[in-house]
Amino acid sequence: MKWLINPTLIMFFTLGYGLYLRGSSQTGWENWVAFSMVGLGLYSIILFFVGGIGKAMRGEKHFSGSEKLIYGYLGGVWALIVLISIYLMAHN
Repeated sequence: MKWLINPTLIMFFTLGYGLYLRGSSQTGWENWVAFSMVGLGLYSIILFFVGGIGKAMRGEKHFSGSEKLIYGYLGGVWALIVLISIYLMAHN
């Protein structure tokens, strides 16, 4: 399951780099922030969809503890990205 979290960590790193560029008044920070936020949001949605299709095809109805943890993490990431996006749209 580690391989599911690694892309989100990379995208959080690029988000942090974009915010660092913003703080140091350099140009191009908008692209880093926008691409990392879009990537985080889409990655979470795609994993929810692929995971749900896989469980439905296997006929599984219950989630294991590790599945609850990863889906909770991805749901939290998605909710955080939506809230940050709303904030940035309202204040810029």
